[in-house]
Amino acid sequence: MSKAIAVRNLRPGMEVIALDCPWEQIPFWDGPFVIETADDIIRLSNYCDKVMVDSKEKSEPVLATKPQIPTDQPASHEITASQQTEATAHHHNKDSRNKDFKDELKQQRVEKLNKVKAKVTPEYAQSSVEETRLELEEMFSDIRTGGSVHTKELYDAVQHILISSIAQPEVLAMMNHISPKTGTLAQKSTDVCIWSLLFGRRLGMNKEQLIQIGLGALLHDIGMLKVPDSLLSNKGILSVGQRLMIQQHVEDGRALIGRDESLKQIDAMVAYHHERYDGTGYPTGIRGKRIPLMARILSIVMAYEAMTRDRLYKPSDNPTQALSQLYRLRNKHFEGALVERFIACVGVYPIGTLVQLSDLTIALVTETHPDKRSQPIVKRILSPDLEVIEADTPVDLCLKGCNVKVLRAVEPAELPEEVITSIHHLMRLHTPVNLTDYQLTG
Repeated sequence: MSKAIAVRNLRPGMEVIALDCPWEQIPFWDGPFVIETADDIIRLSNYCDKVMVDSKEKSEPVLATKPQIPTDQPASHEITASQQTEATAHHHNKDSRNKDFKDELKQQRVEKLNKVKAKVTPEYAQSSVEETRLELEEMFSDIRTGGSVHTKELYDAVQHILISSIAQPEVLAMMNHISPKTGTLAQKSTDVCIWSLLFGRRLGMNKEQLIQIGLGALLHDIGMLKVPDSLLSNKGILSVGQRLMIQQHVEDGRALIGRDESLKQIDAMVAYHHERYDGTGYPTGIRGKRIPLMARILSIVMAYEAMTRDRLYKPSDNPTQALSQLYRLRNKHFEGALVERFIACVGVYPIGTLVQLSDLTIALVTETHPDKRSQPIVKRILSPDLEVIEADTPVDLCLKGCNVKVLRAVEPAELPEEVITSIHHLMRLHTPVNLTDYQLTG
């Protein structure tokens, strides 16, 4: 017999057979397991609220070794047909109960998400990004004249973007893909924050971890404020001395955040975000998993943001090209497993990407499938004649019977400026709101 139970009520000896989140989000187990110690419960609580347990295990101690089969019992190859039938039926019943449990939890998550979406509008998501960028610009200006980090304001900013990443991820991603990029440190840091939170949520991070990586993303390059503008705008080949001056931004950044004890949690991200998995990074040259996890995650997101932005020495790649480049660099510059998880998060056609479908309409990717990366969920927004489609329900391209597929990704530069403006209006990316007017809980 199986039943749902809160993680806090688990006890050693219980067999966990289903979760209220995907197994791939749990780094410690990849399928049903037995709770052995209190530490297992603590680890699980970081990722789940409820689980399904096989209640027959609830009071049995965990055995270090398998018990010997008594001599008066049949050996495994002598199991009778009736025992096989009974075991098969039990297995099917357990699978059925697990499916019902997962379906119920999925429905609960959908209902909870719909409630959040009802409160968090596209305007809110847009404003969370714009206000974060403006706050960073003001803070960076203060620091250049001897000021300090605006810690409280940044905590608030990360929480606003985090809420937006839950309720309106397609809006955040679309702003990143379509909105003009100024290339300022404030904008780059904001974009890295957005992708870090989207990736962190896919990895199954809890709220505390998400706030941590969001703050680290906003402040990872704060030491660049100490680098002369003439050096940052240099289009030529840098000398060894100039490279060392730029690399000094890591220690300068650590010094700046070190003034605030509450930012101690992000020191490792600032210290190691330029290290590489193969040991060719700086400033220490450490390699592999000696690089802290948050820094390994951040380095992938930083690279993706940089590749999809025009730089002094190279025009931007489209998202698909950037992901291909990351894949080529797996286990060299970046941890391979994390790169593959990031590609699964972003998708071949990332959330917020414009695509042309086989019916020649232009659609916006609103959601991706980790196991079917070329068949996202899309919303048609332009007819074949580039007329705006005001109201269209999302289409899941991987559903059986769907005869529409993606032909190609569409670059915003391919579309007339007035069409881009229409898309902004359609997504309501033109009416900033006052975030303090929103009373959000949970």
